[in-house]
Amino acid sequence: MTAAMIDVQNVSRAFDMLRAVDDVSLSVGKGETVGIIGTNGSGKTTLLNLITGYLQPTSGRIVFQGTDITGLRGSAPDGSLRWAWRVRSRSHSSIPG
Repeated sequence: MTAAMIDVQNVSRAFDMLRAVDDVSLSVGKGETVGIIGTNGSGKTTLLNLITGYLQPTSGRIVFQGTDITGLRGSAPDGSLRWAWRVRSRSHSSIPG
């Protein structure tokens, strides 16, 4: 097993009384492709915004290549996570079928 490039540890995000992301943990290794699926309003975009630093988690940690980036604007020190999310969100905005 490869070391995690991105490690999300017990991350939650609440907006007032709504818990958009609740205690999510996941790891993505180098070279892995991961999809996040769920119904409308299930917290997919919120989770990605937490990983990329657009939002700060209410609780939990986000680690990128061994560095805690929880709540850092742009997340990765080189801005790579924010850039990847922008490219993906613009070029893959819908799923056919």
